[in-house]
Amino acid sequence: MAIEFLKLSIISSAITALTFYLIGLIIYCEDIEKLATNNSLIIPKSTNGESVIPYNKGETDFPIQNIPFGIFSDQGTQRKRPCTRIGGYVIDLEILEQNNYFLGLCTQSNMFAGATTLNPFLQSGPNCWHLIRITLIKLFSPQAELTNLLRLNVIHNFESVSMSLPVYTRSFTDFYSSRYHAVNVGTLFRGPQNALNPNWEEMPIAYNGRASSLVVSGTGVRRPNGQVKGTDGQVQYKASEKLDFEVEIAAVIGKASEIGMPVKIKEAMEHVFGFVMLNDWSARDIQQWEYVPLGPFNSKNFATTISPWIVTIEALQPFMVEMESQQPVPFASYLKQSFSHTFDINLKVYLKPHQSHQPALLSTVNYRDLHWSLAQQLAHLTVSGANLEIGDLIGSGTISGAEQVGSMLEMSKNGGIAVKVGEDVERKWIEDGDQVVIKGYSEKQGLRIGFGECSGQIIQSLLI
Repeated sequence: MAIEFLKLSIISSAITALTFYLIGLIIYCEDIEKLATNNSLIIPKSTNGESVIPYNKGETDFPIQNIPFGIFSDQGTQRKRPCTRIGGYVIDLEILEQNNYFLGLCTQSNMFAGATTLNPFLQSGPNCWHLIRITLIKLFSPQAELTNLLRLNVIHNFESVSMSLPVYTRSFTDFYSSRYHAVNVGTLFRGPQNALNPNWEEMPIAYNGRASSLVVSGTGVRRPNGQVKGTDGQVQYKASEKLDFEVEIAAVIGKASEIGMPVKIKEAMEHVFGFVMLNDWSARDIQQWEYVPLGPFNSKNFATTISPWIVTIEALQPFMVEMESQQPVPFASYLKQSFSHTFDINLKVYLKPHQSHQPALLSTVNYRDLHWSLAQQLAHLTVSGANLEIGDLIGSGTISGAEQVGSMLEMSKNGGIAVKVGEDVERKWIEDGDQVVIKGYSEKQGLRIGFGECSGQIIQSLLI
């Protein structure tokens, strides 16, 4: 009898324990469901085999091998803070740091907490950049558990956030590094015999742009006003009628140099954190009147659009390629390089006319086609003793190739011919309401590392 009673007691206890377990499991599942509902975020099961975050391999610009860096704000707090991205999801780096996910990785603490730009993170140095990337890749590996990260509200749908400029930039330098572009433009204005100025083959030509008018992708760009010399020789004050885009890549400086200390060409790439896409909007009619003798001013200072995600040098390593032999070899020793590497980055520019709902592909160019390397650009920039600062942007200049080009100036032969845009639209220059979209990516053996979009829509001018 005592044995039967003991058996019943054990069974009863087991049933009670199982009941409490099931109740707890139901409550737990309800909590997770409420959590996902409260965050407006339900993450489907990943099938890509690379990350717990779902995306389509070979299609997304942001696989787990990318881990770009940017600045976002969500609809709730509307507060800017650092982030990365995997697939269609943005990951809050400030919350990860506050919950000790990066503890002990870097000598510098609070790289993300309270930061509204990536400058504090860049200041931490290359070893820290590497360790943070590797930690994020491990954290979102296929075996990762998302429950706690969802509870901390770390993950956001990209469509629900706003992106801002990724870095604070004091200096923006724009080079003129494409031989194809330089020859095309020179031919238009000086004829084929004088297409290249004598100095172009001896040094990377550049101008200092205006950092205060850098804007992030998606920001509207107002058509500029300025002085224009008409075909009758009369100078007028008017809105630019020859508004153009320039397809570029810009390097983001992550390591500063000392003023008065030139950067050696073999050490130049150590100063680069990563790259963004850049559109250096240009008013060609204003530029043609003002550029002698000191170069462009009002024709380019009104806006320069950059993409929100900085793709790191480390992520682009699989796409490093050897540059074509540089001929002629520059005479200056500080520009001579024993190595000649660049990156295979495809850039596609689309135009969405104001009359159309669909963007049309205008051109495809590649960063690898530049004549002057980034290392040469940095060596030349600093040979005078000028210094690099964290957050500086180094624009490549318009990228054109042997077959396709990176500006309307070249496509339309300075407005001489109309460019077909889609089925029913033609353009010589960019009109009000038109949207220019640049997309960039590197691709090799099934791996795609991309930049997202660099876009801007033209707004009507304000004459005063």
